[in-house]
Amino acid sequence: MAGLLNGTARLGKDKFLSDPDVRDATIYRLQTLAESSQRLSNAFKNAHPEVPWMTSEGSAIGLSMATSR
Repeated sequence: MAGLLNGTARLGKDKFLSDPDVRDATIYRLQTLAESSQRLSNAFKNAHPEVPWMTSEGSAIGLSMATSR
């Protein structure tokens, strides 16, 4: 996740918003992370409270839905 955030931050907002390939690749990676995190057990998630599990999943799904319009 840190690599994804650092990579998109380096591009800057204007480049990110103007390049559909970059946006699509970023959305795909976020969807993959969200789907993978849903498969983790509750015990694992509870053992790592420092991770905002629901926020990460909801954000990726919401971003995907918002940009598919």
